[in-house]
Amino acid sequence: MSNRNPRKVYVSNISRDVRERDLGHLFDEVGKISKLQFKNRFAFIEYERNRDCDDAVHKFDGFYFRGRRLRVEQYCYRGGDRKYRSDNYSNDFRVYITNLDSMTSWQDLKDFGRTAGKSVTFADVRVSRDGDDDNGHKSELEGIVEYSDIRDYENALKELDGARLNGVRVKVYSKSSYDRNKFADDGGRSRSRSRSRDRR
Repeated sequence: MSNRNPRKVYVSNISRDVRERDLGHLFDEVGKISKLQFKNRFAFIEYERNRDCDDAVHKFDGFYFRGRRLRVEQYCYRGGDRKYRSDNYSNDFRVYITNLDSMTSWQDLKDFGRTAGKSVTFADVRVSRDGDDDNGHKSELEGIVEYSDIRDYENALKELDGARLNGVRVKVYSKSSYDRNKFADDGGRSRSRSRSRDRR
């Protein structure tokens, strides 16, 4: 189940050449912006009026801006707060998906998850890393898919890992393996680079 914010849009496939002020100036053409959350390749823009949000989707979805076609869709909240979730399902049957293309939506992820099993109960796409950090990492998307049937969950781990979604080969993890991978990614790579420099 989703909770739609009628004044907010999600913008993806933003060129790396675009800055926050550039995006704000563009989207200000259809109405007064009350809040802009800029995350390099992705952004969330909230207007003061519902009508302006609709106009932004109609005008800018597919709009060619600084070398890339923007993807603009109305924002829907699909995670976190349990009042928007069913308690009939356990998130033990949850898979994490990384290496997503920047234009991947939660609808894409849901359809992708259903190729491993029809019992998908929840799907969401979120930013896993905000902006550049000290190690030079960029903003990235990660996906979550939950199943009500353990057989579909186990099949997803086997069949979806390495499969293509929107032309990109993705990685699929269980919760335990995902936690281990994130720890290694955040800490291990920087230590590895340090050792390489020492050997020179």
